[in-house]
Amino acid sequence: MESSRHGDRVCFFIIGKIIMKGAHSVENFFLARKNWFFSI
Repeated sequence: MESSRHGDRVCFFIIGKIIMKGAHSVENFFLARKNWFFSI
């Protein structure tokens, strides 16, 4: 029982890291598009 709860926490942590990484790349993508739009 205890090991399965630890596994859930590890899985949640990994998913959280992926979401943070994805949100960061999306933010960079929109920043790059905005800079490109203003440079024209």
